[in-house]
Amino acid sequence: MRALSVLVCTLILSTATSRAESYRDIEKRVTEHRLPNGLTFLFLPRGQAPVFSYATVVHAGAVNEQYGIGGLAHMMEHMAFKGTRTVGTTDAAAEEAALQRVDDAYVALLAERRKGVRADSALLADLTSVFRAAQQTAGEFVVANEFSKILDEHGAEGVNAGTGADQTVYTYALPSNKLELWAMLESDRMTNTVFREFYKENEVVQEERRMRVESSAGGRLMDEFLSAVYKEHPYGHGLIGTPSDLKSFTRMDGARFWDTYYLANNMTVAVVGDVDVERAKGIVTQYFSVVPSGPEPPPVITAEPPQAAERRVILEDAAQPFLVVAYHVPDENHPDFLACKAVMDVLAGGRSSRAYTRLVKESQQAVQVGGFVGYPGSQYSTVALVFAVASTGTDIHDLETALHEVASSMTSDPITKEELDGHKARAKAQFLRQLRSDEGLAMQLAHFQEFQGGWRNLFTHLDRVDALTTADCSRVAADMLRRNNRTVGIIEPPAQDQ
Repeated sequence: MRALSVLVCTLILSTATSRAESYRDIEKRVTEHRLPNGLTFLFLPRGQAPVFSYATVVHAGAVNEQYGIGGLAHMMEHMAFKGTRTVGTTDAAAEEAALQRVDDAYVALLAERRKGVRADSALLADLTSVFRAAQQTAGEFVVANEFSKILDEHGAEGVNAGTGADQTVYTYALPSNKLELWAMLESDRMTNTVFREFYKENEVVQEERRMRVESSAGGRLMDEFLSAVYKEHPYGHGLIGTPSDLKSFTRMDGARFWDTYYLANNMTVAVVGDVDVERAKGIVTQYFSVVPSGPEPPPVITAEPPQAAERRVILEDAAQPFLVVAYHVPDENHPDFLACKAVMDVLAGGRSSRAYTRLVKESQQAVQVGGFVGYPGSQYSTVALVFAVASTGTDIHDLETALHEVASSMTSDPITKEELDGHKARAKAQFLRQLRSDEGLAMQLAHFQEFQGGWRNLFTHLDRVDALTTADCSRVAADMLRRNNRTVGIIEPPAQDQ
């Protein structure tokens, strides 16, 4: 048994060492290539298979929206798959004229709608009819889903995009002999995107909101909760837009947003996999040099002020009782951010966390407990989130009391060295897992380039995790887990009539 134990320990240490060496070796193989227009490319040869993955990170998300255009960042993601002047149309010039008539009809309809109760119902009906007819005419020029079909025909996998609070990400994989096709398609949609079927797709997004928010007790709670957590910062506006904004912004608003944020100097593209770097540099220079650049987009200057009192949001609903608590923490580039993540992991990060042990395993007041840092984004001051799903028969307010007791114990009973070591092991393993796939590594490289001071900081991340101390965690926990720094959200059963 002793020999077996020695063998197991040796294998574990060997695996950890090889991973660390591989991780360090990656940095040496990354090539940065910046075009004159400011567009940055990161290339990493990784010839495990004859394919490559890419990730484009656009430094724009819901946080960059102004009042009245909430949801436009998400709409841009939808529009990026609708094609360009050369992809997705049978006649670009005729379609452009038809789209202008759609815009004119919508603006007229919107102007009458905004009169509210003073709107002429007969005129509204006529304007709606004109708008629908213009849409139908414009739709006759559309080659539906041609962009995606081209990718499918050439072996693309994992075609996807996502809009967050801080960024919008586009990614997929292609066979390595399709690199030039990729460059042609991606540079075209960065440069010549046509917002065709804008209002039709907007209706899809409105339905998406109804499904996510209005039709879900959890969605309704989190919509109200987010507004309570952030009183001033635009993180409180949500990711998908308000119903009134979604019904009001125009295709021209979308074009202005795109022209402001989808700039060469406001995005990074990472290409990882079977790629010849010198050949790739020539290809991207040929195709992507035409992507427009411009002035730095306007910064988000509104800062969330310190919270002075506990905030509460209570939703009465017949759904399963649910509890969520948010604590304000610094942004992802703050020296204390990783300590905040350590505190949250020990508090509620998994099955070995204090909250899970106390509330699920021991008292059985909850069937699920979890927590994480960075909601809904982390470029700016953000929050750490803890949630718990009550077990059958548990009073949600008793569960809240128990959760607060566990959180308070983080200061009276500080994180131990063993707990911190456990967090470090989990954090490092999770981080390395993100780098295993070409897609995951491309996304991390591009994200660090845009948001964390440059891609090279990706390769010092584990050092920063290792440098955490129990003193760091105790100091951060005392400041973070204060009652007047928390917002509580609850789904509870409807009150019984008296």
